[in-house]
Amino acid sequence: MDTDYINNDDDWSHAKIHKPANSITELYFGGSNLKTMKSLAQYTNLQKLWLNSNQLRTLKLINQDYSFIRFNYRLTELHLQRNELITITGTLSHLHCLQVLMLHNNQLSDLKATVNELTSIDTLKRLNFFGNPMALDEGYRMFVIYMLPSVKVLDREEILDTERILAQKENNQYNKIRNQIGFMRKVETKPPPKKMNSSAQTSNATTPAAAARAQVNTQTNNAINCKLEYEFTTFDWSQQETEADSSDVDQFVNVVLMPSNKITVKYC
Repeated sequence: MDTDYINNDDDWSHAKIHKPANSITELYFGGSNLKTMKSLAQYTNLQKLWLNSNQLRTLKLINQDYSFIRFNYRLTELHLQRNELITITGTLSHLHCLQVLMLHNNQLSDLKATVNELTSIDTLKRLNFFGNPMALDEGYRMFVIYMLPSVKVLDREEILDTERILAQKENNQYNKIRNQIGFMRKVETKPPPKKMNSSAQTSNATTPAAAARAQVNTQTNNAINCKLEYEFTTFDWSQQETEADSSDVDQFVNVVLMPSNKITVKYC
């Protein structure tokens, strides 16, 4: 297959390609100082696309919520390295034939969002993320390996079977921690009432107004001196029954909430 090279500038046009659009399978736009792209929808048989070494910050069309490759379903290789991309969310998940994706040396920082965009592509074999801020995240490689099991080569390094086992183990541990669901409630505790001497009790009892003032003072002091306690209850969803009779609330509470761990934090 011949690759069609286009020397792009700010006013590049598809008319520069002197072939029927549906006959073109490869396009090269590398190193063209591109900041934006026009739709490539007319290249319905496009399989390989080079957009490396440009200044792209997004793959979406201007004033649109979809990418310029929205209708290029047959893409198998996409080279986007050495751009300024800050996100790929909502732009690549439809490429179900994609096998090679080069995204290294961009500005991608959200690892979870970036990987989630690719989870529907089970044909992906080679993937590069190095040179992005997210590649510095703790557990980055294990997370990508677990989430994208079809990938064979990540960041120019073949994925080993031992890495897949470790990724599975680490993810299981993560899920265990994530399943520790916690509930919190605030508990207000009041200090014990102050003892009054017998003369004060007698004085307060003899005058209704004095008794009312004493009651207000007691309530005010209790409010001021009240200590806050936060009670945290945790339990492991993975150890609970998955079905319960919704008509029997007490039974459901017993099944789901027990056993549990309780921690109380006091603010004095």
